[in-house]
Amino acid sequence: MSIQYDIADVLEEVGLSFTIEHMGVPVPDVVEYLTYTPNTQVTKPFVREHFLEVAFRSDTSVLSGDIITFVVSGDSYLVMNNTPDFFENEIIRYLAVLYKTNVLIDILRPQHTTVGYNTQFDFVVVVSAQKALIYAPLFGNIGRVDPDAGSYALDKEELYTPIAYDLREVDRVRITGTSEFYQVNTVILRRFPAVAVSGLREDTRGM
Repeated sequence: MSIQYDIADVLEEVGLSFTIEHMGVPVPDVVEYLTYTPNTQVTKPFVREHFLEVAFRSDTSVLSGDIITFVVSGDSYLVMNNTPDFFENEIIRYLAVLYKTNVLIDILRPQHTTVGYNTQFDFVVVVSAQKALIYAPLFGNIGRVDPDAGSYALDKEELYTPIAYDLREVDRVRITGTSEFYQVNTVILRRFPAVAVSGLREDTRGM
């Protein structure tokens, strides 16, 4: 018997069970198991709370950009990457880094409509009540030149989402069920596979 099957048996025996969301949609009838290593950076409580290193079985259904939810605690995590671990030319397991989600977000996209001679500006909801991680940058801010204001706009928060959400610059991000919202200032797609890192700033546009 190959070692990957032994690892799969151990994961199912001692691991933590979880469900999977792919492209924002729950994967039906799939429950898998993982083992995890808590982050040991005690001087950085946010990192310790939100970042996990985990191991999945070799035939896992999990992909980078998926969201997994622990069955016992209900905590949800964004899969930042998912890389194979090889032994004697065989994949024996997958190793991944997870970021814990802490908000549900709605994504609203600006649109212009013309009625007669009048042009109206409003927002249309394109994503509703989806899991994400939002936080103030730990290692400095990013930003971009705002072509409308003619100035450099500094990001206030960073947002981590699956690229499947299709977040775009100038979209509005609203924390679901609240009046808290931001304008998407920057979107970085290549820092992580299948995960977008977006810079958010104060949204001064009308409601």
